[in-house]
Amino acid sequence: MTPDGEDERPIRANPQYALGQIARALATIGTNEDPETRQRARDKVHKWMSVLEGMLHGTLHVGSRMPIVDMPTWVTPEVMTGGFVTGQLMAGGPLRTHENQLLKRLSIEAEKDPRRLLNGYYLTDDGRAELTEMLNSQKYLVSVPEEAALLVAEWLALNGKNGDAQAVLEQISPFFAQLRFFPAPAARTPPVGGRVFLQDAGSTVASLGKVKPNRRFLAQKEAIELWAPLYAETTALFLETIEGDPPSFQHAPGTAEGRARRRRNDIVGGWPCKRYPDGWKDRASEFLVRYGRARANNKLSGKPERGKENFAKLRKYLQQCIETPGSLSPHEIGMIRVILARYVAKWGLPNSPPWVERRAAQLQQVKDPPFHQLAALVAERLARYPQDRGIEDLTRIVQPVTRAEADRSDTRLGATIPQSILRKVARCKADTAEGLVKDGLVTSGEALARVLPPIIAELRAAGIPDPSLRQVYASVYQAFRRRRSLLLLNLEHQARLDELPWVAPIEELRSHGGSGVESARQALNHVAGLGLTSFPHALLPNKLIQELQALASDARVDLPLTEELAADIFMGQFSAKYTRAAKQAANLLKGTLYQTYYGIDYQVVQQLR
Repeated sequence: MTPDGEDERPIRANPQYALGQIARALATIGTNEDPETRQRARDKVHKWMSVLEGMLHGTLHVGSRMPIVDMPTWVTPEVMTGGFVTGQLMAGGPLRTHENQLLKRLSIEAEKDPRRLLNGYYLTDDGRAELTEMLNSQKYLVSVPEEAALLVAEWLALNGKNGDAQAVLEQISPFFAQLRFFPAPAARTPPVGGRVFLQDAGSTVASLGKVKPNRRFLAQKEAIELWAPLYAETTALFLETIEGDPPSFQHAPGTAEGRARRRRNDIVGGWPCKRYPDGWKDRASEFLVRYGRARANNKLSGKPERGKENFAKLRKYLQQCIETPGSLSPHEIGMIRVILARYVAKWGLPNSPPWVERRAAQLQQVKDPPFHQLAALVAERLARYPQDRGIEDLTRIVQPVTRAEADRSDTRLGATIPQSILRKVARCKADTAEGLVKDGLVTSGEALARVLPPIIAELRAAGIPDPSLRQVYASVYQAFRRRRSLLLLNLEHQARLDELPWVAPIEELRSHGGSGVESARQALNHVAGLGLTSFPHALLPNKLIQELQALASDARVDLPLTEELAADIFMGQFSAKYTRAAKQAANLLKGTLYQTYYGIDYQVVQQLR
């Protein structure tokens, strides 16, 4: 307690938040019909239970820069909604595919601490030779920052900086059994040149694979392509049994007079079931057999079997005509006559010019293949491209169905790709950030912040003379930017890139002057302008502020950029940079409409300590 009676204990996160998330996930499990959604909800329950148990048992300090007990700030934790950590480590957990492959290649029987053995392998002569080859070829993937640590240590050792290399190893070796400090091998070098994308081709293929069949459309397609012609065939069979003209309404059924007279059976023409041409019963029997076979394999549309539908009624009467034609009552024959008159009024006589025209228009409605088939076809096209990057030219991927594709699949030649699938494919388009904004693919400051790290990583790495180390730095930067922010209390700040033990020695080698300063300044102006002019209606998100801070640092521009504050964790006070920012704003906005509208006394602001 302070002399004023205030509690000096640090504020802690409330575990009730985790309980609320668990309750929401459990509700999803109990109510959602999609099995994949329910499975995701189960996974969330498992992870939030880890959060809750860690908070209650004291193994997790949610709200701290070091949220996992006995783990340093540079470790990348798994972070849930709201910045809560689960206790799992992004560079830890079960062995990845490339780790198991390495164990098999080395013929290592690792029943205990397999990751310690794998990390240790890269300290042997053979392992170091592999790291050197990765550095030279640049064919590796760094998904979390830790995976670059041994690469950096090897570069330092190769370049005579044994002390720095040893310092890195001393910091990371206590965690060899838990974390992966080496990268995954890659088939090709990473792309360069300022092109960015929202998601890589592999992720786009996966999203296309999630396009489910639309049952309603498939039922409509089945009804039009299969049941409609069979209904017409049933009608034609009964029209053959009429003596005289086909039955029809004397007045148009759609008019008020027609509807009124229809109730008085306003039908003219002959009556069905008066004669049966030679071979009629055999053809009718064969039709019913064909219908039964078709129905056994096509049940998406339930309409043909509904007893109140005319198609079902006609088939029942058809069976009766085949077996005992004389058993039909006058009422039943009258019902058949009404059904025939209604069909002729709506469609025309089967195979007549009006019927053919209406049938063509009906088939036009379902001429294109189902969306899930087209999504699978586009995914097949996309799978031929490198899966770990975007694609600059999507023309061949989104073209209509080709002859070869139509021949090997149940897909119509020339069918166009629908807009919903085109939107999914567009997410892997590689272009400049401005191009993605212009095309409407980047629609928010948050999305802009997600695509910028490769550009800024390349720009910041340009100050490193050695190309192999330059690529390592760029990979670490991008991986670090993918880290999710922690929930932090008591005015603590997020982990910084230069706090990573293997990044600090690189920063010392990175040039911070000359053309690099001017390039960073130009990029700062460009990125800030792009964010402000593209999304003027919204605050710049914190992730974008982080990128601007990185550019400002390299440009040697002292800007007190301030992040958006979360109201639910506001500590009731501000750090010093907020005061600096307020004073700069006062100098710029004093005497403007902004000051008048909000009633701000900038003289008081300028006198703040």
